[in-house]
Amino acid sequence: MQTTLRIQSNGLIHKFPVRLRIDEKRILFDKIPFSKLLNAEIKSMRGYKWHGFDDPPMKKWSVENHPRNVFQLKALMGENPYEWFDRPLELLPGEAFDRPEYELEGIEINGAQIDMVSRALQYHYQIWAAEQGLGKTLAAIEVMERSGKLDWWYIGPKSALASVELEFEKWNVSKDIRLTTMTYEGLVTKMRYDFDNLVTPDGVFFDESDYLKNDTAHRTKAAQSLADLIREQRGFEGYVLLLSGTPAAKAPLDWWSQCEIAWPGFLREGNFRAFEIRYAHMEEHENLDGVTFMRRNGYKEDEVAKLPERYAGLATVYRKKDYLNLPEKKYKTIRMKPSNKVLRVAKALTNVAPNVITGLTWLRALSSGFQYVRTQVGLEDCPVCGGTGEYEHPEIRVCPGCDGNKQRPKYERETRRVSTPKDEALRTLLRKYEVHGRFVIAASFQGSIDRILETCKEEGWAVACVDGRGWRSYDADGQAIDDKPLKLWRDHPEKVCFVGNPESCRYGLTLTLAHALVFYDNSFKAVHRLQMEDRIHRQSMDLELGATIYDFVYLQVDQLVIDTLKSNKELEHLSLGVLNESIGLDEEVIDEELLD
Repeated sequence: MQTTLRIQSNGLIHKFPVRLRIDEKRILFDKIPFSKLLNAEIKSMRGYKWHGFDDPPMKKWSVENHPRNVFQLKALMGENPYEWFDRPLELLPGEAFDRPEYELEGIEINGAQIDMVSRALQYHYQIWAAEQGLGKTLAAIEVMERSGKLDWWYIGPKSALASVELEFEKWNVSKDIRLTTMTYEGLVTKMRYDFDNLVTPDGVFFDESDYLKNDTAHRTKAAQSLADLIREQRGFEGYVLLLSGTPAAKAPLDWWSQCEIAWPGFLREGNFRAFEIRYAHMEEHENLDGVTFMRRNGYKEDEVAKLPERYAGLATVYRKKDYLNLPEKKYKTIRMKPSNKVLRVAKALTNVAPNVITGLTWLRALSSGFQYVRTQVGLEDCPVCGGTGEYEHPEIRVCPGCDGNKQRPKYERETRRVSTPKDEALRTLLRKYEVHGRFVIAASFQGSIDRILETCKEEGWAVACVDGRGWRSYDADGQAIDDKPLKLWRDHPEKVCFVGNPESCRYGLTLTLAHALVFYDNSFKAVHRLQMEDRIHRQSMDLELGATIYDFVYLQVDQLVIDTLKSNKELEHLSLGVLNESIGLDEEVIDEELLD
């Protein structure tokens, strides 16, 4: 196949006559002129290979015969592979959404939902980057029913699926829809062990698609394989829709694999590394063995700011402030002054920490009033050799796990508490909001959660708790009760605290009965923080009371975490095309003694 590739560089279009040979697996550049520009273009494609080292050698390039490479070659040949996504959007009229359930619930479909449904029905392959509370699940139901397709998969994290299934029941999804829900782990298992019997659905929803940001993760590869099968078998009649409130909460680079799943080739870079080189500052480093490697050191903000133009048509950003008349979140930082004794302990921990991550973890725990200590509680059979004292690899020798002793020490983690002013600050907030009767507390350590539960008990609050150790409910006396946490939160006539680890309860929860939330401590995971905040800031919130977010800052490490989260949020806003906007986290500072 003889053709001409057109590559734009420095405002000029360079034309290269090439001859391609295409078979089932590879696309061979059989004859091309020498050009660094053309070589760079080939190296940006998926599965590129130089055949100069083959036997026999060929001074030729080839790339994988994959839809993303075909898509890019069409663009280079002067065709418009983006034509499907360039078509003008035809918005459905608002009055077309007339489900009886809407009238019973007294709600109206908002503009974001209308736009989501319209784009999905017109383009079929889309990313909804919609902030929490804009109604992505309800929009998904409308897409399923209006598409005319019957077989659908809905995939998401376990913590979100329970809530999503309740939404499907609430909105009375058509009985004709054959809907399969599964976790990302379930998808991996199905694609790995049941692939031969796999019947691909007409469409798939990937909820909380930030789970798919790591292109090397098993769940991302499984999602990519499923999406590619739908495209291969259904073409433009299939549907692949990714839903996320925080598609790039940690870094702008999180966009690449999500866009690749939605439509391979829409972004030019054929692999994550090429995408990283374009948007991040890369520095060369050398390890102790003399091996050099590239390490990321910040981002090219001018390039990141252009990113929304690149994914326009495939991904759309929806923000609550543009579609809902909700009050802005109010951020308040409560600072507490550490004693000289605590500062000395913090310095000692820093000096003996084996690495930076461990040191930061120790300091964060100290700030929250405890330290984890490993205590020996006896002996256990060596798990390496099974208690035989010998290990065969490849010949019998003394077990390296127990030195031939057959047993080794058994340890348990013990929490040793120290004083922290965060307890008293929390008591003050609980007393402040006891008239309202609902309050949310977030903490990232189990030791912090245990401490918070005791404080709530002492102040007479019932507690709904979700922290990775199961969903639990406690009455005002601290006694475990059978009520489900969400039922306790919704129906209990007395004051109730919702206490949780953001990583465990950031999905699928609506906690708008409260209008205030405090982060007792934070982790460095921005996506957990952002999702947790929006549990109380959504469509059903009290517009007059608003949403107030408190942060406790005791040791300097607390401020370091907040600064890191702020930096991550600034980067996400930049990659979402949101410029010159305050992001909160430090809008009002309150000294601990002024809380009253």
